[in-house]
Amino acid sequence: MYKTIVTLSILFFSISVFAKSGKVIVSGKVSNPSATSIKITFFDYKEVTSADLDDDGDFKLSTKIEEGFYFLTYGRNTAYIYLYPKDELYISFDAEHFDETLVFEGKGAARNNYLAKKSAIDEELTKDLEAFYKVDESTYLKNIENLKQVHLKKLEQSTTEDFFKVAERKSIEYQRLLSIQNYANSYKFYLGDEISPSLDFYKPLDKVKLNKEDDYKKQPYYRYLVNSIWSKKIEAAPNADEMLNVLREVPLRDTAITLVNGFYSKISSNKERAKDYLDLIKMVTTHQPFIEAAEKQYNEVMKS
Repeated sequence: MYKTIVTLSILFFSISVFAKSGKVIVSGKVSNPSATSIKITFFDYKEVTSADLDDDGDFKLSTKIEEGFYFLTYGRNTAYIYLYPKDELYISFDAEHFDETLVFEGKGAARNNYLAKKSAIDEELTKDLEAFYKVDESTYLKNIENLKQVHLKKLEQSTTEDFFKVAERKSIEYQRLLSIQNYANSYKFYLGDEISPSLDFYKPLDKVKLNKEDDYKKQPYYRYLVNSIWSKKIEAAPNADEMLNVLREVPLRDTAITLVNGFYSKISSNKERAKDYLDLIKMVTTHQPFIEAAEKQYNEVMKS
């Protein structure tokens, strides 16, 4: 049954898990356009809707949508947005300075301007990489707690709706927990060095429940956190058979589907375990095109 579920889900993984519940209208203008279209996606990057820009950089799109977090994507630029049925947003930005010029007007603007400013705050407070990351564990935990408190204060000062504040408080806490989960990876990415945090450092993650289906669908940071926790557990297993045993423990089908689809990229990103991930794919699906793509990827990795 498990294999059948995963196989069928891979065949149809592009189908949205969200129920459509209301229409939103999003229009706007892009100055100095560098791409010809703009789109809204789920936070797993599956497209919700898109629109082409006209010769003046104007666009308009409308779609039925469920309340929640999404991505606004233009070229290589991405911003979190929060949409609610009956929103009528007008978006403007300069493509050459996306983050600095992104502005929302109209119904739903307050929550999305808050999110744009939140992103700017994140960048400002973490721009000194050594001061933020190259510190002892307790100082790093204080840094991310301070970031959380700054966001909470800005949220309470905002004129956003109560339903958004409830969702965003969750998001802020999940962002903090994800920062703990990803600390070693972030340290290596930003500073180029390997670190091994203590077991005590990860204790805040012990209380994270990995079976909150609604949050998995609606909270991006929770989704990334859960994916990362399970991915590392699978990675720690010594062989494909044991990796499969870990995968069987995953409580949410959507999480299992995401992990299985991610095994493909693991083949190229982790050469030492490439064969294990290929074998694991063959164990959990009979979808031949997916298997053939994974085999091709594996062969290319082994030649490099």
